[in-house]
Amino acid sequence: MAKKEIPITIEMPKKLLRKWLKALRSGKYKQGKGKLYGEGRYCCLGVLQKVADGETEQGKAMPSINWLKEHGVSFSKQCGLVGLSPFLPTLGFEAHIANDGNKIHSIPKRKFTTIANAIEKCAKGV
Repeated sequence: MAKKEIPITIEMPKKLLRKWLKALRSGKYKQGKGKLYGEGRYCCLGVLQKVADGETEQGKAMPSINWLKEHGVSFSKQCGLVGLSPFLPTLGFEAHIANDGNKIHSIPKRKFTTIANAIEKCAKGV
């Protein structure tokens, strides 16, 4: 039986993708949830903004569409629609859910290294 191909749900500049994956695996960033950055902790998407700009959008749970466009980042959801958080096919849900978990659906939060591995499998540097 043929191995199922993993769809690309993340496209961004190669250099930014490499920096994001390296940062998620570095252990330098403390993982938080519910917002891009707060109280010294980051969401995986907040780490993306930090490595791109040296800061994060304040008070937001997800990157704005304008931020994504300005940085050449495109995220797709499971159904293929454009989104603010990418679907991670190997985990079966979006990045912000992987980061935060979801008690209602019994989804535990994943560590940054696990999220980085999932991102690497569905990302394309352009």
